[in-house]
Amino acid sequence: MAPTEPAVIDSLARKAVTATEEPESGARWSALWRRVLLLESWYFVRDGSEQLRPAAVKVDDKLAIPVFTDEARATAFAEDGHGGAERVFSSPPREMLSAAEQLSSSGIEVLVFNPQDAPFGAPPQVVRTLAENLDRARRAARGGQGAVGGGGGGGAADIPALAGDTLVLDDAPTIDALAAAARERPTEAAAQGPLWHAVLSLERWYFVPSGEGDSVKPLAVKTDHGPTVLAFTAPDRAAEFATARGLDNPERLLAVPVGAAVEWLSALGEAGVELVQFDTQHTAFAAPVTTLPTMLEQVSPG
Repeated sequence: MAPTEPAVIDSLARKAVTATEEPESGARWSALWRRVLLLESWYFVRDGSEQLRPAAVKVDDKLAIPVFTDEARATAFAEDGHGGAERVFSSPPREMLSAAEQLSSSGIEVLVFNPQDAPFGAPPQVVRTLAENLDRARRAARGGQGAVGGGGGGGAADIPALAGDTLVLDDAPTIDALAAAARERPTEAAAQGPLWHAVLSLERWYFVPSGEGDSVKPLAVKTDHGPTVLAFTAPDRAAEFATARGLDNPERLLAVPVGAAVEWLSALGEAGVELVQFDTQHTAFAAPVTTLPTMLEQVSPG
């Protein structure tokens, strides 16, 4: 007999919460969030007011909204001293997350999912960002963007041409916040997973080019951990770095769809590159290039 959806979600949650090392941790969290964010409805228990407003509770001294992935769990919670089954209501995730900023400003610190079973959670705005990134990745996949090219050799023919994108900053503030949380809790999968989910769900990564013509490659530096490619989550960050280093044509960047970038970096790994480091002049977080394909596989829509 196939497991029920609640059983699948509980299993994914337990695996994510107990995973402590990358790439397993990021992969587990990505699989869990993708399952939960793609549900048609989330369920809540409203508070005692006249408005249709979810009740808040204290979880580990944090003000939290309980979110349930099925009606039965919400009903069980409501009947356990929270007003009864008549207070249960449902909402599409998108509608709930549209109020993420308002929830945060009103003091809600975390959305805690299935608190009586296999609980997991994140701040409202982090969950909204994960949902937006997943939606963007799914749209890109349907439109053919970000497809991995053939060849696998890691040369210039395997990547898009040099690009001069408009220098705008979209995802950087959220990724900075996720990176800061991950740095503060380096051994906690719950902090690492959302960061890598957000980074791998971007449409493109940006690189400062080194070399010319067919020999072009992303700029790399030597670190204590070995040769490290520098990558950036936004084009202005790559341009900022190039300008600070006095490089020629700082606006001349490599803008690479994430799937192609992962394939390219993996090929460079075979040539001796150890790490890819993102946003080195800002939050500076890194991963071994050999772990990227597995992490991307868990984030990318099927």
